[in-house]
Amino acid sequence: MLLISQDYKYFFTTDDSVINVFNLNSGEIVFKLSHTDSLCSELCTKEASIVSICLNPFNKYQLLSFHENSTICLWDYEDGLLMQTFDCGQLNIIKILNVNSSIYALGHLKNSNQSGPSFYRLLLDTSVLKSNKTIEHQLIVSNLSLNLDKLQISVDKNENYIAYIEGRKKIVISHFKNSVYTLKYKSKIELTCLALHPNEDCIATGTTSGKIILWYNYLKGELRNCADYTPEPSECVLHWHSLPVLCVYFSTEGSILLSGGHECVLVKWLFKSGQKDFKPRLGSPITDILASIDNSVYITKHLDNTIHLMGANMKVVQTISTFLCPHFQTMNKEMLKNANFSLYPTGLTYFNRLNCLVTNGKPGHLQFYSTNSDKLLFNLDIVNENYISPENLNRPNVHTEIECLAFSSDSAWLATVERRDDSVTTPETRLKFWFHDSTNNKFNLNTLVRHPHSYDRVNKIKFKPNGNILLSCGQDGCFKSWTLNKSSQSAKSNWVYSTSNGYRDTNPNNVEFLTLNNSDYLAVSFNYIVTLWRFESDNSFSYVDDLIHCHLGENVKWMQKLSHSNLIVVHEQNLNIWNLEESSSTESLLDKNELTLNSSCVLSEPVDDVLYVNLIGDSQVAIISRKLDNLDNSKAKIKISLIEKNKNIFEIKNIHEFVLNTNGFLNFVMIPNTEKNLSDLECMNIFYADNFGVVKKLRKNNWSKNSHLDELSWDNRKKMTKNQVESNLARILAQKNSDMINTGLSDNLLGDQKNEYFETSLKKIENTPAFLMPQIGDFCLNLLKSMLIKQNEN
Repeated sequence: MLLISQDYKYFFTTDDSVINVFNLNSGEIVFKLSHTDSLCSELCTKEASIVSICLNPFNKYQLLSFHENSTICLWDYEDGLLMQTFDCGQLNIIKILNVNSSIYALGHLKNSNQSGPSFYRLLLDTSVLKSNKTIEHQLIVSNLSLNLDKLQISVDKNENYIAYIEGRKKIVISHFKNSVYTLKYKSKIELTCLALHPNEDCIATGTTSGKIILWYNYLKGELRNCADYTPEPSECVLHWHSLPVLCVYFSTEGSILLSGGHECVLVKWLFKSGQKDFKPRLGSPITDILASIDNSVYITKHLDNTIHLMGANMKVVQTISTFLCPHFQTMNKEMLKNANFSLYPTGLTYFNRLNCLVTNGKPGHLQFYSTNSDKLLFNLDIVNENYISPENLNRPNVHTEIECLAFSSDSAWLATVERRDDSVTTPETRLKFWFHDSTNNKFNLNTLVRHPHSYDRVNKIKFKPNGNILLSCGQDGCFKSWTLNKSSQSAKSNWVYSTSNGYRDTNPNNVEFLTLNNSDYLAVSFNYIVTLWRFESDNSFSYVDDLIHCHLGENVKWMQKLSHSNLIVVHEQNLNIWNLEESSSTESLLDKNELTLNSSCVLSEPVDDVLYVNLIGDSQVAIISRKLDNLDNSKAKIKISLIEKNKNIFEIKNIHEFVLNTNGFLNFVMIPNTEKNLSDLECMNIFYADNFGVVKKLRKNNWSKNSHLDELSWDNRKKMTKNQVESNLARILAQKNSDMINTGLSDNLLGDQKNEYFETSLKKIENTPAFLMPQIGDFCLNLLKSMLIKQNEN
């Protein structure tokens, strides 16, 4: 969803429940507007997704956002302020269309028995926007047979009729005043998108074959002021695309038609002559196109969440990337919504050197995403392959995918596993070691290993803490160790194969490193069994024991050490905590002492589907699990639990429970707060991502009644770019605050009369621009009370 301001200074996009405000000149993000910032719930998970946005027709410097819970928010986008909220009553909005000064809504009434949505006009004016009244609506056309999967509908410039796609191949034209004048035309090819010409009676539709069909002469006589006119629609075909057209867009005056699709190419058509110009190699399929009124700027949004800004000459001047979504590799929406399918096979990993998240990005790349700035820092090309559009979407190209990654404890080394398997040729698997050069902040390829586990898949890789050893688990039934070999003849070092071990012809799927009494051990899971191995002096492994405490079919999903002598093993439906202790025994034949392990299961509890396990400090482990709704698989109950060890007694505490809308598998990660050096769950930032490229942060608002000026409240305000010019309102507010502060700093405010809360609040106000401050209600009362000065009785 794209929108541009009338003065061409800003453009807007939406990510689920957040509005991103960008500076059109610099491409930098100015604000992230979210209605949940004003919520004071224990856990901010009550966000309502934004279904549409539009400019306020009565004030071009304001923005309206329409949410799925029937809420309408009025924003001042220059200052990032929420001005007001309204309610739509019984109307659930699906899509918003803004034509001239009218706002139309596609939606349905709550508890309605109609099979399809209806078309309404929202009764908005300046008086309504200044009040808190419920916004009324007027029915225009009822019970539309609209294809809700495509959701393609448009209103003509004179507000006389609407055109939309019904089913797969039909165009429907419905007159506003009389439903008798409903016309239906059938195409020979399936339609994908639709746009109305701003000045002529013409409809442009994209098709699955790549053709663009222009429809003319489709109106009845009553609409064309010609009583004896008989509709005989004529068609004109524009054809360049070879794959389905995903979007078409007319310029403001209608002289240019823009189209985009799976070829990753923007096509610019001259409407009258049919001449075309191209901008190829844009990286991923185009889903949305927008142009300024003077055609000086073109904006394209892509399936991987990338945005390109182009000039009139079709040259890219800015590329805006946040969290990338690689879901354009598969168009199967049902697969994307599958709760057990993830487009991020490597999961979310924290890279502490750059304080960012690392996961799959573009095909064959790793993306390094900063959660602080909400920017894509860079893409690391792992496989050296370009994305190529398929000849047929039903037979997509098979690309090399990154399936595993791991960072060393000092973040100096990165290990990746890539694999390509087209089920026809021999599978290709490569293990790569990358060295991070902190001087230029680049990763350099150090070692390449082809087929590390023969032709089988690699399940897991992990570095040994404080050691140059990597463990890999493969479906060939072996776990192998790789060590860093420092050559004496040259300064360069590389990684070499060291050892290989197996257990009962089963496949290993997870590893965990343990240290008991200064002795190093390794826990390796094979299906439902956990095996223990001892590190020998030559970096080989010797089998010690196995841990079995579950049913045959419950494979191990996670392993995590707790303190120095405990191991947490998470199965599919059960959680076990093992206590491990070393003991010495004497062999009668050799008459020498040998260390053995005594293992015992000290706690066993049933668990839901565990998504993430993370060690916090030395004595706490956080577990995030889910439970899918039996009636609605798109919703899941997420539970955050904490395992604590106090005096050899383990306790499982449920910290939070909430419900999330799931778009496929949810990947979680915990990032320590760099500003607080506390080993506590409250100081961990929790992020999660779904299959549609949306990354969110779960934050707990522990605001006490007397501390509304908390750090979190200030952190929720979004930082403005350095190049952004302050608005007039911001300068006025800043001047008023400056006058107020200078007035309050009198000589009477010295000594014992100084209030500590006032001083800390005052520093924040002095150092923070007015347009970045929280809402006045968040801190006004307490701040004013703290500024009161006791007067002497005399």
